[in-house]
Amino acid sequence: MEIIDEIVSEIDTYVDYVSALELIAKELNASIIQSPLQNFNDVMWHYKELYELEKNSDASGDEPTSIVHIYSIEEHLYCGLKDITIAIIDTIKYRIKKFLDADPGSYKKKQGLRTLYQEYKFLEINIKTNEIGQCSLHYMETAIISLKQLYIKTLELCRRLGIERTIIRGL
Repeated sequence: MEIIDEIVSEIDTYVDYVSALELIAKELNASIIQSPLQNFNDVMWHYKELYELEKNSDASGDEPTSIVHIYSIEEHLYCGLKDITIAIIDTIKYRIKKFLDADPGSYKKKQGLRTLYQEYKFLEINIKTNEIGQCSLHYMETAIISLKQLYIKTLELCRRLGIERTIIRGL
């Protein structure tokens, strides 16, 4: 049952991260996508099946099926976090691009936003290409930490430039 405890810990971490990302989406006035909830539902189905297999493991010894459920849980946790993270990045990128195209402001103001736009693009590319080839919660933890740091930089720049309502709130 050790594997069950590890998976419960990963599910708990997933819920914490999705909650934090949903708060960012709410602050952005962005619609929240369904993927994290759908993936959570799938995780719970695989967890229930795995739990039943582990509980009856002495009798069945069905290890290949257990491995399938473990990998499926990992993949669903990864995909749920990836999808909501990409949705937030896309929202911010769209708003920055829209502002850059519409506002004839100073070069200095636009340069800071251009830099942020590029940083969001690079983060999105890193998440989508997943260079290390892992569908793991740990990989997404690193991406979420990067998103959080980039979001703080965005907030600070937008407040300094007086454009928080436009970029962050989408108003």
